[in-house]
Amino acid sequence: MNNQEKFDIFHDTNPDVYVRLVRITRAISSKGFRCSINGAFEVLRYQINIDINDPNQKQFRILDTYKARYARMIMDIEPDLAGVFRTKKIIIP
Repeated sequence: MNNQEKFDIFHDTNPDVYVRLVRITRAISSKGFRCSINGAFEVLRYQINIDINDPNQKQFRILDTYKARYARMIMDIEPDLAGVFRTKKIIIP
């Protein structure tokens, strides 16, 4: 299974991740700050780990390899966020 397939499964299983990343990105960019997908991911990780109320659940994990895919997805789907992230070419193994 390649990285895109893994991402697709993760995204389908965790749709709230996209919603939260969009919310974080809008909040940062609306203040006039340059937004990075790295920064948005770190805020997301912090928020989700704070929100976990189940003592048996371990820390939420999201792979760094998904950053570029989420950045592109956000810019493709959300017209007000088009071009908000700098991106590089994705190399698919």
